[in-house]
Formats: sequence, structure tokens, C-alpha cells
Amino acid sequence: MIATWLDPSLDLARSELAEFDWIEEARPEEFKTLRLEDAKGTFLLTSAGWLEAGRRLNLRFTRLQAAAIDILTVMCYPTNRPDLLPVYAYEWVMINGRGHAMICDVEICGSHPELESRLQVVYQPLAETFRGTFESKEPPDWFREIAQPHAQFFTSSLQDLEQVFRLQTAYLRSVVETFYRPLLSSGLRGGADHADVTAYKTHHADHSPGTKMLGKFLGAERAHDFLYRYHFGPAQ
Repeated sequence: MIATWLDPSLDLARSELAEFDWIEEARPEEFKTLRLEDAKGTFLLTSAGWLEAGRRLNLRFTRLQAAAIDILTVMCYPTNRPDLLPVYAYEWVMINGRGHAMICDVEICGSHPELESRLQVVYQPLAETFRGTFESKEPPDWFREIAQPHAQFFTSSLQDLEQVFRLQTAYLRSVVETFYRPLLSSGLRGGADHADVTAYKTHHADHSPGTKMLGKFLGAERAHDFLYRYHFGPAQ
């Protein structure tokens, strides 16, 4: 048996982004679904990536499940216009029925003051509506370097998951309605990843807690390949 606490989270993300035309990215089958059995039980790694048909957004998810582990990361990146389109990102780390590190943010690749100002108008009031809902946690330094003032970094229990999913949906729905939908429908041109996007993804890969955990299942070399080429790799 594997933990399925976060099934609703993935379903909600897919639903909120379903209006866009997504083309699945190629990746090795072993990275799409990998099931391992050992004396400790069953471990399941699943992942996928999609490129929006106009090459303006790049959506990725990775999930690791075991009997007492359910870890889900969802990232929606811009490609060539990080000055206009922000990153939507969340990561839920559930171990033994508790959220040890729960992160939700709408971020910027690089320095784009005008976009940052627009984000604050939307997300500062929204962040206030969740103030006191969760137990705050001190984020690591590498996350502080990219986090916005409205970033949510906290711990939680299973009983909090309904509120966690409400936060996830509120942040995602706002980024879709305020940024993704109007800009994509305006005919914004897409393209390959901008240097700011590449730097942002590399920063995540360099500091990913997944390096150690994935290394146990994939081996160090394949874990590095997965993180740098696929989960945090260039849009394909």
C-alpha cells in the first residue's frame, strides 16, 4: 500500500489548468513511472511534463509515494517571457501523516520590478486571508533568495489538508485569471527558455532536497539526470 493523501491536490491542479492546450514532453519511461520493491515496502515515483501549445508555459510535476510518504511538486514556468508571466509553484511533503514542509508561491524568474509590483497587488491581500491558518516554518536560505513576500511556507496535519488545497487553488486560480489566461489569449509569442528561466530552474535543481531522496531510488547519476534534464530542465 502507498499513501494517497495528495491525490486531490494533483486533480485540482489539472482541473485549474485544463483550459490550456498542453503537449506532453518526452521523457524516459522510467521517469514517468518507476515502482521499486524492497524490504521496506513499495516506492512509487511518477512524473510528467507538458509544454503549452504556443510554447509560453511549461508545466511539470513529480510525485514520490510510499506507505508513509507522499511528496508532490508542481511547477508551472514561463518560457521566453519571464517579465510578463510568473511561476506558479507548490510542494507538499507529507511524511507519517504530517506535512513537514508545505510550500506555495507565485514567483518571478530574475528581476522584473513591474511584474513584481503586479504580483503584490494580487497576492498580498490573498496571503492575508490565510494568515494564521497554518503553523509557519522557517524557510531555508536558498528559498528566501527566490521567494516572494506572499510565499507560504508551513507545516500541517492531515486535518489541515482541506485548507492546504484551498490555498493551492486560490493561488493557482489567481495566476490563471490575472496572468496566464489574458496574456496567452492576447497572442503572446512563445519560444525557448529565457536565460532568467534557465537560471531559476538551475537554482532549484542545485538546492533540491530531492537529490538525496531520489538518489536512493535512481542512483546519484540518474537522479541528477532527472532533476537537471526533466523536472528542472529546459522546456522541450
